[in-house]
Amino acid sequence: MVTRKQYTKEFKLDVISWVLNQGHTTTEASRSLEINANMLRRWIMEYQADDADQVVKRFQRFLFYRFQMKHQKKIEHWKNCRQL
Repeated sequence: MVTRKQYTKEFKLDVISWVLNQGHTTTEASRSLEINANMLRRWIMEYQADDADQVVKRFQRFLFYRFQMKHQKKIEHWKNCRQL
């Protein structure tokens, strides 16, 4: 039985960085590292999707913070009314 080769997260991130930040093509990287080009493309797509999710989450936290700052007096008033 053939076992599948597994790669560490650090290795994947290094290869992704090599392609995205250092200007190498996926074909170059896959040939020099002897990995499947489609697998490398999938790693890159997953990395970019995760990165986009993080941007959305940061923006949502920012909007929530702005909402709190904008309505802080109202929130404090509601809290005070609940205590009465």
